[in-house]
Amino acid sequence: MTPDPWKDAARLLENGAFVAAGVVALLALLSFARRPREPAAFRPRSWPVPWTGFEVVALILAMAVAPSLADQVLSRVGFCDAVYGVPMPPPPTGPGPELGSEAAVAGGAGAAVSRATRANYATVRMLWANVVAVPLLLGAAWASRLVLYPDWIPPAGGGRRTLPDRIGLAGRAWLVLMPAVFAVHFAALALASQVGPPAIDHPLTAFEPGGLVLDRVLFILNVCVVAPWVEETVFRGVVLPWAVRRPYRVALTLAGALAVSLVLAGPSEGAAGRFVPAVFAAVLGGVWLAFGWRWRYPRTRGGVWASAALFAAVHANVWPSPVPLFALGLGLGWLAVRTRGVFVPAVVHGLFNAVSAAYVLRGGAG
Repeated sequence: MTPDPWKDAARLLENGAFVAAGVVALLALLSFARRPREPAAFRPRSWPVPWTGFEVVALILAMAVAPSLADQVLSRVGFCDAVYGVPMPPPPTGPGPELGSEAAVAGGAGAAVSRATRANYATVRMLWANVVAVPLLLGAAWASRLVLYPDWIPPAGGGRRTLPDRIGLAGRAWLVLMPAVFAVHFAALALASQVGPPAIDHPLTAFEPGGLVLDRVLFILNVCVVAPWVEETVFRGVVLPWAVRRPYRVALTLAGALAVSLVLAGPSEGAAGRFVPAVFAAVLGGVWLAFGWRWRYPRTRGGVWASAALFAAVHANVWPSPVPLFALGLGLGWLAVRTRGVFVPAVVHGLFNAVSAAYVLRGGAG
């Protein structure tokens, strides 16, 4: 937590306005592109998918473990040590401002490595691991689909929309969603500061923006491209269309969100903090059970609701992030159903992450 959460919020809004200015400029350029006229209200159209729940779970598990495996491989071959010319120790695990004595330069000069430096090393290693693991993961998933279901034809994402049309839709959707999601985010932070559990910093906040240009490019690539495309492929491209086919799949997805929240919630925050994300997931499931059957197009909207809950649950280790991310997931799910694809949701997701990237690279709340 930062010492002054209101200063933190002001800096986040400042960076949001910075990104919004770029989006508005882009929309002005795209305003000359022809776009189809469609009503705001539309009939949801899901698309049939052949995969089973077992394959959905396997993909989510692979997404969770692939970066760690890639980090181990890169560590064994000494990739980061060779790129940076210094040994990269593991992340901090013990108390105290300093942890041991490490070689600070390639020549072997000894120097104490601070916890902050260790945390930054761990972040850089994680960024490299993601860059290596994610293309292999998505490629393996695509190849598996071709082998297991060669006759399945994916829907034409975006329908008759051209690329400028879809980018323009993403920009307009982001301008609408951003204030709503930020309002939920600040409300959740204010509530956490009053009644707890306290907010937990995201691991990427350990990144030190004063590093190499290569690190900055790596950071932006991960936050604005890699993470959005992976998460949208999994949650809006795989989980959502699978869940909308049967009502019981919506219930299974919500149960999965509860289980993931219990597994990922940070144990360091005590019993209360441990179970608050799970309580939030349980409330989302209860709302669907109580009111979902009354919704218009209940299967489609239930799938959007459940995939958003699971998307929020995988961020349970950074409380209260699941609260605004659930709101974001609803908007992204709506866009996925409207366009029958993940391109527009991925662009919107990337723009949201661009605000966080600008916040970190411009010094955070400091």
